[in-house]
Amino acid sequence: ETVKQMQADGMPHPTYFEFLFYMGLCIFRNAGVRVLVLETGMGGTYDVTNVVENPLVSVITSISIDHTAFLGSTIPEIAAQKAGIIQSRRPVVYDDSSPEAAAVIFAKAKEMKSEGFPVTPDEVRRGIRTRLVKSPDPVDPGAAGFQNLSFSYRGGENLFEIPFAAPYQLMNAALAIRALEVSGLPVAPEQAAEGVKKAKWPARMEEISTGVYLDGAHNADGIRAFLDAA
Repeated sequence: ETVKQMQADGMPHPTYFEFLFYMGLCIFRNAGVRVLVLETGMGGTYDVTNVVENPLVSVITSISIDHTAFLGSTIPEIAAQKAGIIQSRRPVVYDDSSPEAAAVIFAKAKEMKSEGFPVTPDEVRRGIRTRLVKSPDPVDPGAAGFQNLSFSYRGGENLFEIPFAAPYQLMNAALAIRALEVSGLPVAPEQAAEGVKKAKWPARMEEISTGVYLDGAHNADGIRAFLDAA
């Protein structure tokens, strides 16, 4: 009904992503959701998620060449679009692995008078350990098992364990942990560690059978990261 009224007022029909986004917000509101993680569509500047005002924290993960017809053909151009999610005086946590992307994000945060919290690879690499875990496969108890990674973050005493063998997930976990810290939500480090340990990411280097992986990587950097992990 809302869309029909919009069109009657001369506005265009929402895109597929926008329509699902608004449906989702109605569902979350009616369900009484207290804390919500919203993922942008393609970018930030013109993304429908920007209708949400005063987020607890914005998070920008690693930036790759993708959606070039809309976002640009270089890392700085794409970073500028991604940085469009930064809202005035609201904190932003971002991946500091790429100097050219980080410089753009830092400049945008300064423009918006927002505090930036870079997560550097050096902070994550300390204390990395890998271990082989017995396969949880009840059908094939003799399966080879899977690897997971653990690391201490920012010199802290808490050891974070992630149920993934892919090194790039270390950075993703660190970004999530830092975002929790910055958000001001009452989550203790021990609770964060327990949450990260239970993380599941379907179709992202997901071992669906012994030695068989399902992965939804759809750009060159994603495929490169998959091959590095494999």
